[in-house]
Amino acid sequence: MGLFKRIGDIISANLGEMAEDFEDPEKMLKQAVHEMDESIRQATQEPAKTLAGEKRLVKELARNESEAKRNLAMLSARKKAADVRKKLYTASTEPREIGLDDLAFEKFDRMQDEVEQAEAEAEALAELQGSDTGNSSSDFDDVGSGSTDIEAELEKLKQSKQKP
Repeated sequence: MGLFKRIGDIISANLGEMAEDFEDPEKMLKQAVHEMDESIRQATQEPAKTLAGEKRLVKELARNESEAKRNLAMLSARKKAADVRKKLYTASTEPREIGLDDLAFEKFDRMQDEVEQAEAEAEALAELQGSDTGNSSSDFDDVGSGSTDIEAELEKLKQSKQKP
């Protein structure tokens, strides 16, 4: 076995010497620098990937939180609408029982009555004077004369808006 060991040592020594002859220290340093640069690039890529994933998750979380808020608002509105429909179906014909403000209805009815009264008086006056009850242009002449004042004021407002 000693013989094989000696032959192995000789071959190892000769191969080592041959490798040393082919080694160029400048090339070896360039290769080492290249390997270090590659390691640094890989080391900086990993944290960048991690940060990118974190930013993506933060955006997704914000998007989900806003979808959840919209869903909450939508569900709340649907609940209120359902409650109002439920009150309408279960309430009697009295508007006060379902929480409606009947003052608005009363105002509307009163204004409608006033308009109808004014129209009836205008027709009655027209009949007394012997003209037809239709809308003649003389009925609206007085209304048209005030429109020039309104137009002048509107033009002043437009001009004042345009000035900085």
